[in-house]
Amino acid sequence: MYEQIFDSLAPLAATTYWLVEVVFGKSILALQILGTLLLVVQAVFFNNLTINNKVYEQNSYLPAFSFTILSSVHYSLSVFSPAQLGMTFILLAFSKLLSHVEFRAKRDEQIMSIGLLIGIAVLFYMPYILFLLIVLIILILFTNTLRRRYFILIISALTPLLLTYVYYWLVLDEVGFVFTNFISSSLVWDLSMFTIMWQNISLFLPLLLVWLLGLVTMPKQRRLNNYQNRLTQLFFLSGLLSLSILAFENTGIETGLIIIVPIAAFFATHMFYLVKRPLQDIGISLAFVSLMLFTSYDSEFSFFGLSKKIEPRVKVDKELAAFVQDKSLMVLGDKPQLYQYGSLATPFYNWTLAKPVVNNLGYYDNLVFIKESIDLYQPEVVIDYELKWALISNHIPLLKDQYKQVKPFVWVRVE
Repeated sequence: MYEQIFDSLAPLAATTYWLVEVVFGKSILALQILGTLLLVVQAVFFNNLTINNKVYEQNSYLPAFSFTILSSVHYSLSVFSPAQLGMTFILLAFSKLLSHVEFRAKRDEQIMSIGLLIGIAVLFYMPYILFLLIVLIILILFTNTLRRRYFILIISALTPLLLTYVYYWLVLDEVGFVFTNFISSSLVWDLSMFTIMWQNISLFLPLLLVWLLGLVTMPKQRRLNNYQNRLTQLFFLSGLLSLSILAFENTGIETGLIIIVPIAAFFATHMFYLVKRPLQDIGISLAFVSLMLFTSYDSEFSFFGLSKKIEPRVKVDKELAAFVQDKSLMVLGDKPQLYQYGSLATPFYNWTLAKPVVNNLGYYDNLVFIKESIDLYQPEVVIDYELKWALISNHIPLLKDQYKQVKPFVWVRVE
């Protein structure tokens, strides 16, 4: 990763995808099934979180039900994304955080485990590093944690990332690729994501609506104790702060929905507990489920056009897909879907990260890197959507004898 494959995918997420590919091949169905199973596991974790920390005045499976249905607001929430994988560890860390807030007996091990769980989540999805800041704010506002425990939390959270950095340093004898292609590229602040969020507000509207309804009905929960009222404030603040993670989202705004799900599920469960009559309970539950499924299906099929249909970045031509089937590919352009049909050759998978190398051919080191990559992987097919291959061939004349053009934008290796 990062040197031989230019991509910002976090290392544990990449390892997970590699294992899935080894077992199931390039199967989208396998990712959907595994993502759905993980969603169920997370719902169980969330339910246990509420029971173990006495979040509600009564124990039931309503939190798991709310979490599961709210996770159905968009189909992408159950396709095994890095954000979903990392959320598993965020939920575990949040459970321990609530225990720390509830009980007077504070322990260093508890703070350390919170930090380590956040650190592991970061190795699945880098923007989750902001949860470290969120936890620090919560500890300051809701606890009297000793000063040294803040240092324990920070060190514990950064240790997994530091060990990963050292690992690549020892293996590659170079950490520049890790910093450039993983860390810095994953922490680019992009406020335009909030504009995209507004354009697709119907995706977020059910979650935000449930969050708001649960919040405004809180005064009717007369039997809540002081601790449970504090938790309401804690969850609300955590939700607001978590929205900042959307500014670092670079894989699609729909992935950011998973950040809001636990918060919306917390308030939705409170709202359900207010319903005492069975018929009303059934009616509200059916309306709740229908709203989530309606939003999910509309985002995919645009029955009513409430949100922009999320299209793949490129539709692969059937003839081209058949031509590159089972061949090693070098794709110059933002067309990663082509690798579903062939295999990656050369490191240039993420075009955003590859552009600085391909666009600066005047630098000798870049030419050497391109030439060595092509010689090492020997791509059978080069597909040039950015009109860069002619420039590369002019700077590296040997490539003109190794590849011939067979159709527009497509070159094949000469045997």
